[in-house]
Amino acid sequence: MHRIFRHSPSPAMVVGCTALLIALTGTSIAAVQAVPKNSVGSAQLKNNAVTAAKIASNAVTAAKIASNAVTNPKIAANAVTAAKVQDGSLVAADFGAGQLPGDAYARFLNGPIVVPGSSTTIGGLTIPQAGNYVIWGKAYFTSPLASLVNCVLQAASDVDQSQTSVSSGSTETLSLMVTHNFNAAGSVDLKCDGSVPGASANFIKISAIRVASLTNTG
Repeated sequence: MHRIFRHSPSPAMVVGCTALLIALTGTSIAAVQAVPKNSVGSAQLKNNAVTAAKIASNAVTAAKIASNAVTNPKIAANAVTAAKVQDGSLVAADFGAGQLPGDAYARFLNGPIVVPGSSTTIGGLTIPQAGNYVIWGKAYFTSPLASLVNCVLQAASDVDQSQTSVSSGSTETLSLMVTHNFNAAGSVDLKCDGSVPGASANFIKISAIRVASLTNTG
């Protein structure tokens, strides 16, 4: 018959077993923590596992964002400032009605300027940049003899024409308006002629204002 041992393990045996258990456990933990490089892919990540706190500052560059991925709801209110907009990248169509101030140009000629018998430019205005323009021209006329004065305000093929009868020793004012789209820099001319010699034009003023759009009817 086998004898039954009634004695407890010796202290040395307990210490040895404990040390072995710790050694084996430590090796197991080290083996779990040592993840090979490039072994974790998108398939190993749970949905929503990567939060903002897990992303290093400045880690996401433009190359990491797909084209058209950032939509309007993703942009905070007032986040895009003037400093973030490329110069010259916005055109008139990108703004609402009344949001852009118009450019204005004007020229004044005091006179008197003689009004010849045939249509001649008595005043002009240079338009330095392309765009849609509303243009006004005006002058008042005097004549030693009764005279009929004809004037044309011309911007390329767009013209406005009018006439006035000037009595001897009196003054008559004539005003014109024209609209025109300049594809490039150009000019506006005020041309006049009189039926009798001696008529003159005074206080000639030509003004042009650039606007977002033009609609001609009629």
